[in-house]
Amino acid sequence: MDPTTGALTPVAGSPFDERLSPGPLAVDPAGKFVFVANQSTAAPSAISVFKIDQTTGALTEVANSPFSSGSGTNPGYLTVDPTSKFLFVANLSADPILSPGEIDVYEINPATGALTPSPNSAAPGTAAQGPIFIRGIYAHPNGKWLYVFGGAANVFGCDFRQYDIDPATGDLTNVALPPTQSGCVNPYGLGADPQGKFLYAGFGQRYGGIDTIQISQVDGSLTAVGGFREINLQPPGPEGIFPVSMTVDSTGTYLYTNLGSFKIAMGQLTPISTLHSTPLWVADLIGPYVYTGDLVLSGYQISPATGALTPTPGSPYATGGVDFMAITGYPAQMSAPAVSFLPTNLEVGTPLLGSSVTSAIQLFNTGTATLNITGVLISGPNAGDFSQTNNCPAALAAGANCTFSVTFTPSVAGVRAASLTVSDNAAGSPHSAALSGVGVTPAPAVTLVPSSLSFSSTVVGSTSASQLLTVTNSGTGPLHISNIGFSGANPGDFTQTNNCTSPVTVNASCTISVSFKPQAVGVRTASVSISDEATNSPQSLGVSGTATAPFSIAPMGSNGTTVTFTPGQTSQYPVQFTSQPNFAGTVTFACNGAPTGTICALSPPSIQVTTQGTTQLIVTVSPTGTATMAPPRVDPSARLRRVPAMWLVLCFALILFSVIAFDRTGAVFGRVRLGRFAFATVLFAALLVSACNSVQSQAPTPPVTQPAPGNYPMTIVASSGNASASLSLTLNVQ
Repeated sequence: MDPTTGALTPVAGSPFDERLSPGPLAVDPAGKFVFVANQSTAAPSAISVFKIDQTTGALTEVANSPFSSGSGTNPGYLTVDPTSKFLFVANLSADPILSPGEIDVYEINPATGALTPSPNSAAPGTAAQGPIFIRGIYAHPNGKWLYVFGGAANVFGCDFRQYDIDPATGDLTNVALPPTQSGCVNPYGLGADPQGKFLYAGFGQRYGGIDTIQISQVDGSLTAVGGFREINLQPPGPEGIFPVSMTVDSTGTYLYTNLGSFKIAMGQLTPISTLHSTPLWVADLIGPYVYTGDLVLSGYQISPATGALTPTPGSPYATGGVDFMAITGYPAQMSAPAVSFLPTNLEVGTPLLGSSVTSAIQLFNTGTATLNITGVLISGPNAGDFSQTNNCPAALAAGANCTFSVTFTPSVAGVRAASLTVSDNAAGSPHSAALSGVGVTPAPAVTLVPSSLSFSSTVVGSTSASQLLTVTNSGTGPLHISNIGFSGANPGDFTQTNNCTSPVTVNASCTISVSFKPQAVGVRTASVSISDEATNSPQSLGVSGTATAPFSIAPMGSNGTTVTFTPGQTSQYPVQFTSQPNFAGTVTFACNGAPTGTICALSPPSIQVTTQGTTQLIVTVSPTGTATMAPPRVDPSARLRRVPAMWLVLCFALILFSVIAFDRTGAVFGRVRLGRFAFATVLFAALLVSACNSVQSQAPTPPVTQPAPGNYPMTIVASSGNASASLSLTLNVQ
């Protein structure tokens, strides 16, 4: 490679015979050896090693190559740690759909390139296990962590594995990881930036996509930060195009893949080109060049401003198919300190006003040289609410850490923010971590136990045993209860006493003693209502009880509840009234439901109860009295025809006498005679009317109304104030 133009010139003696079936390859950072994964079915899976001539670039296979691939089989991906001390090989399982892969580790002889399996890799069954269907492997530049990318247990999901590297043997310790890609399915390629801050995971089902995974510089843990999803492109790319190969340029600014080119900003990807036709991409880690392989080998120079690609001189360089590539040359590892905070931003807590809370934040020197700390400062809009103490020395060794104890004392309620700033000799100084906290105003809260009260049957007018309701202040400030009462359907049926007169302190309690004194029979309900300054005031709790009458009515002895009634006769039925203890008062009795034509009454109709006891009552059912009827209309002419003859004869005689008597007086008295005759006529008429009216026809006595035969329901009711009791009877009419 021409370091100025990126042009490629064939090395003398190339191509070099690998003899087996070469697969993926890797170059150690020292640029001394090439390692090739052999996947031939004609020979045992093994790793071939070639020494690079530092002058000509020619390859010579080292003695005893190929080397056994430890206890693993079918090597698929490999990489070398930054110190060139260890080679890590991801072996695919014989059945990649069902079984996990195996990660074998080899120590590299720096002089000869010979490979020696690590202790765990040499012993069957002890090598680190990888994910299913491995798609990529990456050694972090700090030499502490190894990452392997592949399929999850459900085959279609994605799985990252993080391993801690033993610096002495290279053996791996699996670190449990939380899910990093909730939407990742069907893993494909894996890429990483040269600084080791981000990984880029390719996946695809219908369309290809890329996720960005951030690497903690403190412990190597992974966090998904979204990134680019190809399906978000407008318009989306062709269906079935997946990112099988990815590489990042030497500056960490651009990502290149067959899915397209992207600009990187804090790990986020922005598309800058459409699909590329070549599947294989490898970047030069020193110069601004990227190389692609497919049917031909091509080179491109990267524009620092735009990421655009310009073919290098003489490109393309070879034909016949290029499946794997590796480039020698790694950036010089300068010894320098580096700063990382854990957590990166500190949420101190949520104390009450007037109190404090303390949390810790650690500062790590993740570099390779001593970190000199020259100053620590808390600044920002609410700096006065935060303070710190620390155990950090002035000189913090590489790989070491120290702790800051940050105390938050809010001056007002609400979100408060500041920054912890450290001045040092690392690049990017001063370094800051955001501090935040929330001041909380003290406020009471109410918890009621139990959640409801239920009383057993209680006689009307009496008082039940009390039940306790506990009121607890579960808030952060004192609780002042201003009123306790009852509401709802029957508030007068319940009473209470309490000891909640003083302020209830935080986590303290007071009690309310509730009693049931029913005023009427039946189910009685209400709510205890508590008024205070808590946010959900007033608080309510349901109370209920069943009330029974203080007396009862029942048949006497073994009598049934049927009363037999014969029309025209009176029936009697004895019942028994019983009063309960502690009841006194006047009880009245009534009979309801007697059918028409009968009268139902109780004897006595009322009693005065002074003590518990039993009284016999008589229920009497009798017919109603004779009904009165209006006389029928009689024709006056008929009455006249019935006037006795003696009255007519008498009337006629009087008239005749008057006429004869007046005739004797002569003409002088003619006018008098005429008046007397008129008087006699009127008298006759009056007598005639009287005679007619005296003839009266007596109406016949009507029949008494009787109920039809059958059964009729009746109810005997005893009442005293709000209390009542009843007995249902059946009147059987014969």
